[in-house]
Amino acid sequence: MKRDRIGRVICCVLAGLAPLLFLAALPAFAEQPGSDLSQPASQVVAASTLINYSSSVDGAALDYLEYLPAGYNPAVAYPVVILLHGAGGNVYQYDTPEWHTAADNHGYILAMAHARTLPGYGASRLSFFMNGVLVPAEQDVLDLIPVVKGRHLIDPNGIYLAGYSMGGVGALNIATLNPGVFAAAAPGAPMSDLFQQWDYSPSAPAPNFATLFGGPYSQTAAIKTYYYENSPRFLLPNLMSTPIRVVHGVSDITIPNATNIWPYMESRHFVDTPGFSDSRGQAITLQQLGAAWPGSFYEEHLWPAANHGSGSLYWLPEEILTFFDAHPLSANPTTVAFTTYEDEHTRAYWLQLNLTQPWTAVPGLVYATRNPALNTMLLQVTGSMTITLDLLPMGLTSATPLTVTVQPVNGVAPAGDLAVVLSGAWPVASYAVTKDGVGLPPMAYTVTATQFTLLRQATDTAHTYVISLASSAPVTDLRVTNAITATGTLTAPLAWTPPGNAVTTTLRHSGSLITEANWGNALTVTDTLTGTAIYTATLAPYNGGTIYFALKTQDGTGAYSVLSNNAFWPRWDIYLPVVWK
Repeated sequence: MKRDRIGRVICCVLAGLAPLLFLAALPAFAEQPGSDLSQPASQVVAASTLINYSSSVDGAALDYLEYLPAGYNPAVAYPVVILLHGAGGNVYQYDTPEWHTAADNHGYILAMAHARTLPGYGASRLSFFMNGVLVPAEQDVLDLIPVVKGRHLIDPNGIYLAGYSMGGVGALNIATLNPGVFAAAAPGAPMSDLFQQWDYSPSAPAPNFATLFGGPYSQTAAIKTYYYENSPRFLLPNLMSTPIRVVHGVSDITIPNATNIWPYMESRHFVDTPGFSDSRGQAITLQQLGAAWPGSFYEEHLWPAANHGSGSLYWLPEEILTFFDAHPLSANPTTVAFTTYEDEHTRAYWLQLNLTQPWTAVPGLVYATRNPALNTMLLQVTGSMTITLDLLPMGLTSATPLTVTVQPVNGVAPAGDLAVVLSGAWPVASYAVTKDGVGLPPMAYTVTATQFTLLRQATDTAHTYVISLASSAPVTDLRVTNAITATGTLTAPLAWTPPGNAVTTTLRHSGSLITEANWGNALTVTDTLTGTAIYTATLAPYNGGTIYFALKTQDGTGAYSVLSNNAFWPRWDIYLPVVWK
């Protein structure tokens, strides 16, 4: 059904659909009398099948309604749309000729999820598809995916999410919390800020949220974390590679989307209208993020002159599936953005973010960019966290020097502190690690066969770490063979046994013992030596005292050896007293 035909069908369709989507004649989100709302008999289509499954969290019995497209072939991999119903509705809400026809035309399986009932709200299914202290309603939707995959061949790049009203809230929220799971999402009349929705309508659905999360948002930091984590306004970086299509009427008084109704517009202020600010900060839009990251944060939107019920008439199955056709999963993006407030949602694509202190209503944020051609990565971060990166899907390797640059998001300090875990194949060998060109001591990192861990480092400013296999065992016999001192000058011949794969040698000196930690601060004598075994260093001015020498070699790949022993002048042995017997 195209948008230009709506005028001819609005009267007959609105009467059938609006009660299903939100029961707008009753108080918003209020518990509905009697049992779950069922689809009118004229809308029920017999071709669908109710499928049972169970929760991975508490084993509860769950179900969803499944529709297979016309001409279904079990040998073909199909895309699937998970559809989330509205408040008071059930799985039959989208079991309609319009959705069946669109699924037939585009070749999609429809999986119509069933929300759980919320304790204290009777038979009405008002869990908002959110995880909380009482029900794992978001996880119920995620648990549906392996069930569908177990029953049919599913296109791995074609899992989509859609819903209207409470279903739109769930579709936007779940897609935002789980980047890399859904190829795209199509929320209708969603909420993006539970704090603002609570303030706008404290009688409903605020009590639902309080039941879900254990209390009002003004209580503990852990409860407030639930509100942040289920408010996509604060998680928009997660949509970097997940296109969304939002439909939301500007006359909606249930979930406001116009400033003449409420200052915060639940859709427009996160999609295309910048400038909103409250005590929780400045709201940023997908369009602003897309301008900062060209080619990312794709969105389409429609703001019809409609209220909550009639807005559903612009949220059309045919247009939704056409949008999904154009957006298969971005399975391995070059840049992954992720932010979280807790420890239940930690993963996006090849990245995992674990907060040092989750559930404190304080987020962590990372933009991670990989460059396989140069074997480098850039981490832009805010917060205190551990980031784990999977090298294999990133196209990076430990076999050649690996560069990790860390800097605050937008260059703004202080950003916090960070530990980095690099998962992949790490040969059992010696490694040389530098920070901004200065060697790090071995206690700054750990290495196993499957992980390299850079222990916690400050992220107050940009730092570059280079991790490389030591080119060989270090030089251990560096020595001063003789020395000549003249007025203000020290001439010191040095000798050593170079490793067989040494291509260049860097020799440095200092007035104190040279270590991996202060190697970068020692003065360079030369860094252009070939793999030689002897060199004469001339230092001027020389005003007496002990001079220490140390070196590192590089192999053909540019990998440095670990630090050599220290040689020094005056040699201690010349000061030994001579005792005659």
